[in-house]
Amino acid sequence: MAVSLVSLVNQRLACCKALLPDIESSRTAVHHKALVDACLFHLVCGYQHYVRELGATYGIKNLGLLTDEISLSQALAQQGKTSAEVLELENLSSSPNSWLCELKGHYAAVWALPEREPDAGVIPLTNVDEPELFELTPESLAKICREFQGLVARHRESSLEC
Repeated sequence: MAVSLVSLVNQRLACCKALLPDIESSRTAVHHKALVDACLFHLVCGYQHYVRELGATYGIKNLGLLTDEISLSQALAQQGKTSAEVLELENLSSSPNSWLCELKGHYAAVWALPEREPDAGVIPLTNVDEPELFELTPESLAKICREFQGLVARHRESSLEC
């Protein structure tokens, strides 16, 4: 592999950080949305590469099948392994107020079909189990980026100590 997974994660985080200052000076609403979405996509891509980085650390063979903490946890379980890092990612993913839950929620919202207007006389339903997504702002994206980078640095540091 010419480029390491570590480099790919770092590169995606760097791309997000490079785009963040441009959001404030966006020329139009479409330009603003394009920059916010680009940051979101870089963060999600970096996260998927990080999951694969963890998989490589634990000797998972088919890294291409790993897309999130669930697929990584399943791959580890097949080898009879567990991981504190993966457990932390699972906890973050299921915690409605975490940066990872927010990141995944916004990414899923990009792919969601537009909601159609309810028919007259029908009460619209709301899923109360889904965490409420707030608008992505440069500040919220920067916070997600910082939290993600901190987690990666902490995990990498602890894996070097072993």
